[in-house]
Amino acid sequence: MEKIKKFFDNKKLDKKFKKAGSGHLLTESISRQSYFRDVSPDRVLPIASAQMAGSAALNRFEKKIQSVESDSQRAIRLRVKREMEQEKKRQKDEEEVQRAVDARNRKITEMDAVPSVQCIRLICPFCDSSEPKFEIDDHMFSCLQETFDENPSVVSITMFFSLNRNPEKLDAGKDILTRILKNIINNPTEEKFRKLRFSTNAYQAKVQPIKGGDQVLTAAGFERQGDAWVMPASMEDYEKLQMLLQMLDEGQPLMPKLDRQLRVFSTVSRVFAPIPNDFYLLSKEEVLREQRLKKEALERSQQLRTKKMREKDEIQEIRHYKYTLIRVSFPDNCLLQGIFNVYETLESVYKFVQSVLQTEDVIDFYLKEMTGKKLTDRKATLADLKLVPAVLLNFHWDSSVDFSDGMFLKSSIMENLESLS
Repeated sequence: MEKIKKFFDNKKLDKKFKKAGSGHLLTESISRQSYFRDVSPDRVLPIASAQMAGSAALNRFEKKIQSVESDSQRAIRLRVKREMEQEKKRQKDEEEVQRAVDARNRKITEMDAVPSVQCIRLICPFCDSSEPKFEIDDHMFSCLQETFDENPSVVSITMFFSLNRNPEKLDAGKDILTRILKNIINNPTEEKFRKLRFSTNAYQAKVQPIKGGDQVLTAAGFERQGDAWVMPASMEDYEKLQMLLQMLDEGQPLMPKLDRQLRVFSTVSRVFAPIPNDFYLLSKEEVLREQRLKKEALERSQQLRTKKMREKDEIQEIRHYKYTLIRVSFPDNCLLQGIFNVYETLESVYKFVQSVLQTEDVIDFYLKEMTGKKLTDRKATLADLKLVPAVLLNFHWDSSVDFSDGMFLKSSIMENLESLS
């Protein structure tokens, strides 16, 4: 059997060698032409016209391949561009949602910073009226509008600087109004400088949105005529215009002050209501929240964090609050309460307490935290001292100072004594 296989294998090899043509020794030199001549017959070259047609067909084929490749690349590029635009739009939407959530949280946190007060109130600098924070701008505008006819120049400048909180818009409005007044002063014979159309970009973008902008134009002598502000020649008063220019350059805002909302409580008759058992039970949402907070605290504890990083986190937490509620406990079982901005200094708290003491003389007293820590750095802010969002302090004084009848606060303050419920 093996011999038969070997025989047929040899036959196959002989057949392959014959197909390959006549052989030659490896030491012999053989030209490439003679080699191919043995393998195949002589090849006839195509005529010139056939060569040109073939070359043209080859060029068309190559261009078609390049076109297909460029279309494919263009499709990929367009798809990538579309995906990037979609991702950018998605990120923008997420940022808008986050800003809305942050704004809502800040609003909620601001109310939580003073849990015993219904709302923050500010004192109008023009009439000393206490108004809710969200209504103070409208109230100040009404106060100024009522006195506009008495002194238009002063009132309009005060309105311009006091009712606009955006410094960029304020500077833009200030620049355009200054340019208008200077053009009139420097070019008294040019009528075009005494007219400002409502449809111009300068007016719509820089004057109209600014509170007090129209009032400054009125104070300067402009009148509404049709679709424009116009200054008649008879209304030109260059001395008044110079005064307005100076006030625009030197103007300062009159800002409302925080209403302390002073209250005094008596802790003598305080009655503690019984607390039901379900008060201590946590809801599902509260349990999940506690679990999330513990998980975040564990992750932070496992990170390598410097002291500066930890302090930054604490400051970030404090910055969520704008106001803080401070209560001062006196030895006569009275509790003084006031509201402060978190960026006010401790000195403002000491002055607040001094203003309600029965003695008119400035006495040596100090405040202590419930832990016994004495507060002495009066230049530090309440946020830096971490007296946020609410804190209870104890009043201590020099024993040599005699308070009549054992009362520390003024009688006018004690008349509004409330029971702490």
